[in-house]
Amino acid sequence: MQRRRAAHCPDDQMEKSNDKTEEYRKMAADCIEVAQRMSLKDDRARMMQMAQRWLDLAQQAETPGG
Repeated sequence: MQRRRAAHCPDDQMEKSNDKTEEYRKMAADCIEVAQRMSLKDDRARMMQMAQRWLDLAQQAETPGG
């Protein structure tokens, strides 16, 4: 059975989007890991905000047209 593709998203674009999504999620995980080792509350909060921004980018990359 052949897999259906979205008309607006050729295979190469879909792969690029998946690569970006994985990269963004990895960056978010790295930020969280660093935040957990930080001793200052304000620094941890900033690092967690950065992680959230990476997750937001990952979500955008998953969204058609994003």
